[in-house]
Amino acid sequence: MSEKPKIINILIAKGKTPLAGYSEHTGDFIQECEEILGDVNENNSATIKLNNGYHVHYVNENEITFLIMADSTFPTETVIACIESIKKEFQSTYPGRDFDSEREYGLNDEFQNKLKMKYEFFNENDVTSEVMYQLNTEMNNMKNQIIESQIELDKRGNNINITSQKANELLKESEAHKSNAIKVRKGETKKKVFFSIGIAFIILLIVYFLICIVCKSFTFQCGS
Repeated sequence: MSEKPKIINILIAKGKTPLAGYSEHTGDFIQECEEILGDVNENNSATIKLNNGYHVHYVNENEITFLIMADSTFPTETVIACIESIKKEFQSTYPGRDFDSEREYGLNDEFQNKLKMKYEFFNENDVTSEVMYQLNTEMNNMKNQIIESQIELDKRGNNINITSQKANELLKESEAHKSNAIKVRKGETKKKVFFSIGIAFIILLIVYFLICIVCKSFTFQCGS
């Protein structure tokens, strides 16, 4: 049973200077990829067929080359997907960096493990799996955003409910104060009426007694 076709080597370079790379192989494969860097055209992509049965695929953008050596029968669309995935990861990791003074394989300590993950993933999965992985990631991100938005709406809804509840409580307190004020006012009015009646009654008593004293009688028959 023949061995499954696979990616052999991954290399990232600035001009002819390798910046980072990963492979499970050593020796001629790495050296051959390094030599091909001299034939890379700027801002271009190409596939170079080698005499040993392997193909080298590369994409060059802004003097940075993303290069993959693979078996000639390895799916080209999977290689392209791998290069695009590596390029995206690299650009997001090092935005705006020029690498002019970077030594050979100077980024391996930082980036080689990411290349290893890409190497293993694309050797084990076809391009459809990567596309589905990206779709699932985007769907999960959208799901998380929807959940966060719902939580925010719930918080706002709770705040509105709390505000409405407080308004209702204030309204009830206001009505209670108004009712108490009316009761107090009525009580004060009654007190004033009773007070006035009492004063009038006392005045009438005084007038009555004065008349009785003048008439020397309690029957108002003066001079009898």
